Amino acid sequence: MGRVRAFTLVELLVVIAIILILAALLFPVFARVREKAWQTTCMSNQRQIAMAFQMLIQDNKEYFPGVMGDPDPKVWRADIANNADAKLFNCPSTNRGGTPDDPEVAMNFYLYGVAMGDVKEPQKVVVTADASNGLLEDAGDVDMARHAKGYVASFVDGHVQQFPAASSPVIWGSGDEGTLFSFGALRETITYSAADAAAGADSAVEEGGAVLLVNDSGAAITAAVSASGGATPPGNGLVLAGADLNITPGKGKAFALYCYTDAAGEKVDTTYTFGNPAGTAKVAIICRKPRPLDGQPLP
Repeated sequence: MGRVRAFTLVELLVVIAIILILAALLFPVFARVREKAWQTTCMSNQRQIAMAFQMLIQDNKEYFPGVMGDPDPKVWRADIANNADAKLFNCPSTNRGGTPDDPEVAMNFYLYGVAMGDVKEPQKVVVTADASNGLLEDAGDVDMARHAKGYVASFVDGHVQQFPAASSPVIWGSGDEGTLFSFGALRETITYSAADAAAGADSAVEEGGAVLLVNDSGAAITAAVSASGGATPPGNGLVLAGADLNITPGKGKAFALYCYTDAAGEKVDTTYTFGNPAGTAKVAIICRKPRPLDGQPLP
């Protein structure tokens, strides 16, 4: 009988090395495939939650659950409980086991008490996003690196998207730079682009209304803010007069406009001017003071 040839030590080491190299190449691929499956599950969950909001509003009430200023993050989960299974509040990417009482998705706080029909651009307004605190009040609440350095968000119109972590949403009233979708309802939105500024477009908004400044040009814009119309500037809602607004291409900033008050403490119409200090293109926005309704005096 012929002798059976055994593997030499060198051959065994070569085979082991090849196996280790293949494993090193394949394990990251398996991890990405697994994370993609988890991301798909999370997108499906948020899509169903967004649909639950729509069913709730259409069947039972006109407004999104909650009242602006209400800090209770459980309000919206209780209201959609009949239309949303408990498992929808879990995201497998966290391996934490989210529940309605300890969710891994949060609702946009700025939709509290807002009628769906009042949202002018439903495809841009966030309803839910990856988060662990129940409510979204600013971009820092979003878990932006949950899914392969990105996150999932649903919108008022029902669609769901995955975004890279660098795509931070524009936040209503914050002045923070971000991509062109918003946490805020922006019901009285005036959107100004770089092209509008070049054309010298002007408009007006009621006090508290939102203005979204968008840079649709290929270069960064540095715009100075100036205001006139009264002696006392508002204490919130707007970058102070004289502050610079640096907006990079494809980004935007959102503000709530508040009027100045005169020496008697009365609100006055206030003109805010946005424009590049070095150029001639400027946009004027008039913040209109609150008007009485049906001839009744303001309180």
